[in-house]
Amino acid sequence: MKVKFQKMASLLFALCAVLAAGYDKELHSGEVPSGIKEYEITVNGKPVKCNYTYVYDERAPEKTLTLDRGYGTPARNTIAVSTVGYCNFDFEGSAQVEVKVKNLNKVTSATIRPLSKNIVPTIDGTVVKFRVTSPAQLTLEVNGSESRALHIFADNPDKNKPDPNAANVRYFGKGTHELRASAMRTGETLYLDNEAHVYLVPAVGDTGTTATAMIRGTNISNITIAGRGILDFSRYPDKDFERRSSVRFDRCSNVTVQGVTLIGSPLWNLQFRECSNLTIDNAKIISYFYNSDGIDICTCKDVVVKNCFLRQRDDAICVKAFRGTVQRKAQNIVVENCTIWSDWGYALGVTYEVQDPAENIEFRNCDIIHATTKGQGVIGVLLSDYGDVTDVRFKNITIERSLKPLILLSQMISNWTTGSELGTIKNVSFSNIRYLSGARQPVRLNAVQGTASIDNITFEGLVFLGSPINSVTDWDFNLNDKVGSEIYLNGKKLFAP
Repeated sequence: MKVKFQKMASLLFALCAVLAAGYDKELHSGEVPSGIKEYEITVNGKPVKCNYTYVYDERAPEKTLTLDRGYGTPARNTIAVSTVGYCNFDFEGSAQVEVKVKNLNKVTSATIRPLSKNIVPTIDGTVVKFRVTSPAQLTLEVNGSESRALHIFADNPDKNKPDPNAANVRYFGKGTHELRASAMRTGETLYLDNEAHVYLVPAVGDTGTTATAMIRGTNISNITIAGRGILDFSRYPDKDFERRSSVRFDRCSNVTVQGVTLIGSPLWNLQFRECSNLTIDNAKIISYFYNSDGIDICTCKDVVVKNCFLRQRDDAICVKAFRGTVQRKAQNIVVENCTIWSDWGYALGVTYEVQDPAENIEFRNCDIIHATTKGQGVIGVLLSDYGDVTDVRFKNITIERSLKPLILLSQMISNWTTGSELGTIKNVSFSNIRYLSGARQPVRLNAVQGTASIDNITFEGLVFLGSPINSVTDWDFNLNDKVGSEIYLNGKKLFAP
């Protein structure tokens, strides 16, 4: 009987491969052509593979991609992109990293971000050298340009690898694989080992409208997605398939996402709705398409997001509060020690869809290495619905470069507004916020509905372009007449009577 079962399984696998062949026989728009070799990387003398992907780039794009992914209007299916490299490696003790830049005749300067890591590289011709002594998510920029950067993800070895043969483990080892859209179950672990590159593709028989995410779960608990491998959306079909998230969990508890790299999602990357006891640690996320938020925490409670790297064409880490069915608040959420390159949208904040209360939320000890597109804000709250936002804290945030408002608190009617009234934004604090270089960008508070609908806001320890901000004459504070009077800077009313 066992032999017969194995033969049937082999035939079924072969049939699935035939049915799926149409997905992979051509290069998809989101997939970077092979043959790009801008960087050669070694770590402690051993070669490390450099992968390439697209990022949103409206200022100096290399090309324009056209995708038919159910956005609704043809114009919004066209997007300007450029190529970046990224690499992952493990090390113990220290790592001597050497990067040969192959597309330049000479490297005259090199910058390692975030600057808080205090890594000063040396240059030998076209080779950039530096040492890493602890896990870090770094970005290398050469010759003063942010174009075609290299994102470097350095980890210590994973000492908690599961048994690949355990009944509750879906394991992907070194090499290239495909993972078809599927649901996880209670107690399951999805593990991507070192050098596993897993492409997310539709399930056999998928009509393009039957799933909300490629990896999903509803009403389950004790689930884990982990490892040092890559989940890659770039082979998702270009046509006839609605956009989907990479990962979505609804009403789940005890959820862990740890260590993995997510690439190229056409929609929200990690999406959690009404979940509790959620930990996201050391995730690396790069995506370029509209609405490709990094981490969306929606009406969740007891959440920790830490040690993550994000670069996408929308909000990086945001809290929302959709109208819940089980949970009726977004609360008790901490985001810490993350590094963000914001190509559009907020880097950190509570944004748009807030229909239930959002409260007790803290963003701390984060580096925002770039905010490259005008509009919206780098950090803050953008409230577009009837829920109230209160007790939100931003602490020890460094913004290295920005083209948009550093801090933005705003009410706004938008496409995502569902009610006739907008909620309030109150008891929000910003402490020890630093802005390092670039043009002066304002701090902006914009209330549009009601009186004092944005109020009880405090700013302390702002240092912008090297100077402490002690009064409204030191920086550009833009407040409209609907903002309340309880706005404080270093303990004093911002606009004293």
